[in-house]
Amino acid sequence: MKSLKTGKSFRFAVAMMAAGSLAMAGAAQADEVVPGEAVIVGEEIVVVEEGCADCPVGNNGFITIAGGVDLYDKYFFRGLTQQTAGLQAQPWAEIAIQLVDNGEGPFQNVSFFVGTWASLNSKDLGFGNLDATQNPAPLYELDLYVGVSASLGAGFTASVSYVNYLYPNNGFSTIQELDLGISFDDSEHLGAFALSPYALFAFEVAGGSSGINGNKNGSYLEIGAEPGYTFNEDGSTPITVSAPISMGMAIGEDYVYGGNTVGFASLGLAGSAPLSFVPAGYGDWSVWSGITGVWQSAGARATSRPGGDGHDAWKPNFGAGIAMEY
Repeated sequence: MKSLKTGKSFRFAVAMMAAGSLAMAGAAQADEVVPGEAVIVGEEIVVVEEGCADCPVGNNGFITIAGGVDLYDKYFFRGLTQQTAGLQAQPWAEIAIQLVDNGEGPFQNVSFFVGTWASLNSKDLGFGNLDATQNPAPLYELDLYVGVSASLGAGFTASVSYVNYLYPNNGFSTIQELDLGISFDDSEHLGAFALSPYALFAFEVAGGSSGINGNKNGSYLEIGAEPGYTFNEDGSTPITVSAPISMGMAIGEDYVYGGNTVGFASLGLAGSAPLSFVPAGYGDWSVWSGITGVWQSAGARATSRPGGDGHDAWKPNFGAGIAMEY
């Protein structure tokens, strides 16, 4: 989610320019103001900037919309195999509203967000590659979430969100979860080699992991980072290569890893690039592709065994996608 600080500053500048124009009109006594000319307004000297007819038009407001679709050959959720047959199409969309924007200090940048994410299977399969039992048959999972994010200062950002996990095509019970996230922007310290570490704490409040473990509500911790490097950063087509890494584990014994604390670890390699030919007025568009290796603990493999993907600890997952933000 990008910062909307630029948008607020732009609107403030426009208001100030409008007020300045009225003052300059009075001072110049209806004479035409020439761009680049210095005009005396009261006791200040104001320089009228040149216009920019060819400048790109973008979103300068307090509302950001984002969305996209990702394609995978398998679907893993927190290291648990969901589906391995068919193509997994996973569209998503999010709207964020800037509530507070007063700088870079603690709680001076606060946003409210709401979004949805879905996973559709090309062969109308549910969990474990079993045939769907309900309609819409392709729709295996539908997530709805709402939350708030805020800057904490010194590069840290925190978020709190409430998530509903729905499973339309196989009748699983709805899982409700409270998620606490924290991320750190270390680009100021590491520059182009920033690691972008994060942590996620998830607490089930209803549904208990679809009835696994006796319908108990479990808790989950994930830590990860996405080191990368951008080539041709100042050029027309920058390309970013990243190596996302993550590890997920149960907090306590009631999550779905069968008593194992560590559920999975993953290591990926991905490349992304902006679609620079899309006019800025249509938002920022980008594409990506990559591969992720997922290592499953014995507990995760036992829970995932209906997936028909064997007992190998490491499993590859290929993916690609397109996204936009405006």
